[in-house]
Amino acid sequence: MANFHIDENVMMELVCETHNPDGTSFNSNVVLSAIEKILNSEKAVDKEATEEMLGEFDLNFRELFFKIQHLCFEQISKSSSIIDGHLITICLLSTLSVYSWEAKMVLMLAAFSISLGKLNIFSRLRYRKGLAKQLSIVTQITNSTSNDPNWPIDDLIKCSMDLTKCIVEINQSSSDSLSQSVSLALPMASYWIGRSIACIVASCACLPLTNIKFQSELNIITAKIKDILLFTCFPALEAKKAEESYQALKHVLFHNSSDKLEVLKLILNVIGESEISLSRRFRNEVQKFWIKFF
Repeated sequence: MANFHIDENVMMELVCETHNPDGTSFNSNVVLSAIEKILNSEKAVDKEATEEMLGEFDLNFRELFFKIQHLCFEQISKSSSIIDGHLITICLLSTLSVYSWEAKMVLMLAAFSISLGKLNIFSRLRYRKGLAKQLSIVTQITNSTSNDPNWPIDDLIKCSMDLTKCIVEINQSSSDSLSQSVSLALPMASYWIGRSIACIVASCACLPLTNIKFQSELNIITAKIKDILLFTCFPALEAKKAEESYQALKHVLFHNSSDKLEVLKLILNVIGESEISLSRRFRNEVQKFWIKFF
């Protein structure tokens, strides 16, 4: 079933061997926004909403079209076979070797969302004949995520999106470098995103034995992703936001900003969100501002 017995140091080495970035990049925030729209479209009243979103995606991200289509094929064909989820994930990461860790995560989720969106259209049309096996997969995904309240797929998709968005935000922060904890977490974060997609597709392709065979694996992967979120990424993001607020406040205070409301907002932001200890000199500057303000 799942190769969770693999030593994480060995796993990390295998994952890092797939990484050979060449500076290729794209706007991750825009792609993430499109992914969320497509994933939410399964709740749409009619298939036209999903078709429109998929059309917009293809139009706006033509430079990524072939890479994403290739990933769609890899995810569905391999995950619906007997190939091990660990090997599928390594294959996906190898396909994306030239991209940064955060870009790999975004592209894997993009391919998954597009596969889900397209196949969801077919399920809405209620086709019964001539469909490839991949068309039945998404029908089962749709059924499993909407009809079984104990089925953990929705939670895993949400966690994967939350982790990806958090890492993208950290990377796009104004700070020059990532913390060591985040840098070390990126390879395994990418691995677990790929593993989550492989597990979701494989579990839905193997119904009706899904609950018995895959629920434990889905829960383990969800726990791995939540650990990275709660203990590494969320604290790192909060620390970066606090540091940025602190630096912005220092700038306006030391440059005698005339916008008192801006300074006040920054002071409250630093006090409310930051645990940074203010230096004596900086405390004096804040006190001068309060005296001048009042």
